[in-house]
Amino acid sequence: MSTPHRLPVAVVAAACAALAACPSPATPPPVQPSSVVAQPPPAAPPATPSAGTPLVDPRGVACEAARCAFHAGAAGYFRCLAGGAGACFHYGGPCQPSDACMFDPTARSFRTCAQVVEGTCQRYGAACEPAGTCWYNADEGLYRECQQRKPGSCAGWGALCSPAAAQAQAARP
Repeated sequence: MSTPHRLPVAVVAAACAALAACPSPATPPPVQPSSVVAQPPPAAPPATPSAGTPLVDPRGVACEAARCAFHAGAAGYFRCLAGGAGACFHYGGPCQPSDACMFDPTARSFRTCAQVVEGTCQRYGAACEPAGTCWYNADEGLYRECQQRKPGSCAGWGALCSPAAAQAQAARP
């Protein structure tokens, strides 16, 4: 003979057993009195900006503009947002150097650019010398200080430099 209520009773019994096995919430230990008394921090002298003086410069935050740097993998120029030790670590959008002197990967030299599209030169011209002293060295794929300039290339390389630093080429959108 079968009992139709046996299954629901078994489910309820299992649920009760599971709840009974759950640990009760831990009771925190009682707080013991302490002899240490918290002291408020020393009060700073109140800042008294003059009336009408903004707390932040209304012209915006003084950030250096991102520099235009050659990206060998893309064979074009992009804004270098962060760099050092001869490399750009984070590239932004495409740009063109303000003096239009760009590295030509085919000729492996710096040449003027008559037509730039999305950071890539479409029509190169004569040899040129980029602005600044931090130039792309194609032999290493890194940026170095150019200590001896000559049209189209550098005849004497110096220490590694950051393409994001102030001496790198200025950029225009």
